[in-house]
Amino acid sequence: MSQGYGQQNNSMDPYGQQPAGEQQWGQAPAPAGYPGSAGATTGTSPAPSSTIDKLTKWLLILAIAVVGVRLLQFIIGVIAGFALSATAAAGGDIGGTALGGGIVALLMMLVNGLVSLALLVLAIVVAVQARGRGRTGAIIVAGALVVAVVLFWILYAIQVVTVGGAADPSSVNTWHLVISVLDIGRGLLIAAALIVGAIMARRWAKQNAGAARTA
Repeated sequence: MSQGYGQQNNSMDPYGQQPAGEQQWGQAPAPAGYPGSAGATTGTSPAPSSTIDKLTKWLLILAIAVVGVRLLQFIIGVIAGFALSATAAAGGDIGGTALGGGIVALLMMLVNGLVSLALLVLAIVVAVQARGRGRTGAIIVAGALVVAVVLFWILYAIQVVTVGGAADPSSVNTWHLVISVLDIGRGLLIAAALIVGAIMARRWAKQNAGAARTA
C-alpha cells in the first residue's frame, strides 16, 4: 500500500535552493549585447566607411604626386641653371634659354599648385571624418602643406636680403649655395611629412576596415 502523500518531485531542495540550470519564475535571460550580459561588448571606434577608405587611398596617391611634382620641379630648375651657365660660357644668347626655362618653370609651378591644393582639401576632409591616427595623419599632411608655403617665403626673403646686399660675386655665390641647401632641406622635410601622414591615415583606414569585416 502506497502512501497518499509521498515525496513530490519538487525542483526546490529542502533548503529552498534552486538547482543549477533552471530559471526562476518570471526571470528571462538578458539579451546578448545588453550591459551586464555575457555577450556585452565594450564600445569601439566606428569602422570607416567605403568613402573614408577611398579618401585615404587618394590622400596617399596625391601625397606621392605632390612629392614627385616638386622633385621634378627641382630637377628642371637645376637643368635650366646648368643650361643658362653653359650658354653664357659659350657666348650664346641666353635670352631664348631663359625664356624656355621660365615657361617650363611656370607650368611646373601651376601643376604643383593645383595638386597641392587638391591634397590640402582632401586632407581637411579626411581630418574631419576620420578618427584617431587617421585624423592625426591627415592633420600632418595639411600642416606640412601650410608649413611648406611659410618656409618658402621665409627663404625667399632671406635670399632677397642676403643676395641683394652682397657686394661681390663670391658672396652672391655663397649665399645662393646656402639658400639652395636650405631649400633642399625644406623639400625633404615636407616630403617626409606628407608621406608619413598619408601612410598613417591609410593604415588606420585599412586596420579599421579589417576589424569591421571580422567583427
